[in-house]
Amino acid sequence: MQNHLIKTNRFSKVLIGFLSLGMLGIVLITMLISYNLIFFSHEVAKENPEVAYMRIPVLIISELIIGLFLIACILSFGVLFNYWKNRIFSKSSVVLLRIMSLCFALIIIPCVVLIIYTMQNVDGSITNLWVNFGIVISFVAACIFALISNLVEQGLKYKEENELTI
Repeated sequence: MQNHLIKTNRFSKVLIGFLSLGMLGIVLITMLISYNLIFFSHEVAKENPEVAYMRIPVLIISELIIGLFLIACILSFGVLFNYWKNRIFSKSSVVLLRIMSLCFALIIIPCVVLIIYTMQNVDGSITNLWVNFGIVISFVAACIFALISNLVEQGLKYKEENELTI
């Protein structure tokens, strides 16, 4: 039985390591996209001078969306660290997961602003289709992280209740 627990713990540590590397990759790719978005906006403005006036507002909105996503990704390292230390049922995990949920929920606001701004300035933009897709993904992610935070909070309550009983 003890040997099985050691193997499970090793597997969990390896899994957390892979998840951390994956999140590091996502953070680096997101930062690269954020940096290159400035150059991309210049290229789009050159190719489409009729909408060049939209470059700065759309860039600011896009950077805000990326920033909120980046905050959520960086906070995931705290949750993974708590899991690594076998402290997943802790108040800090609940707080981190709730902030991650809030970040994904807040992404919806600049997405809606981007849709409204694009609709007022460009007829039949395909951008709105992608932004709507982003809204749906952000909403689902916000719900998932809120659910996980509530589950971890319930687990924390049961853990504290169990420790008081003993």
